[in-house]
Amino acid sequence: MLNRKYVHANVKWRWDGEDGQHITLLLPDKSGTVYFLNPTAAFIFIMCDGKNTVNDIVQLISERYKESADRVLRDVEAFLIYLEDLGLVRCTDVQA
Repeated sequence: MLNRKYVHANVKWRWDGEDGQHITLLLPDKSGTVYFLNPTAAFIFIMCDGKNTVNDIVQLISERYKESADRVLRDVEAFLIYLEDLGLVRCTDVQA
């Protein structure tokens, strides 16, 4: 999964919150479900631009929070799977 790249699906989103570091997302299925992403989740979502690999995201978060890359990888992978299951991101590059 380290070399996979993700991109935002066709969803409506905006920066939100008093500090402008949160993201509000509207699910693409028109169900009206809205998600509010905290700063770390918002960072991961923004990094899903089709250019950054999962490894890129993990390294940046690991450095930012002084956390082991192994622990961050588990959390990032789980969150990306969650976003993908919701239809908010999609994998664009599956390399070995």
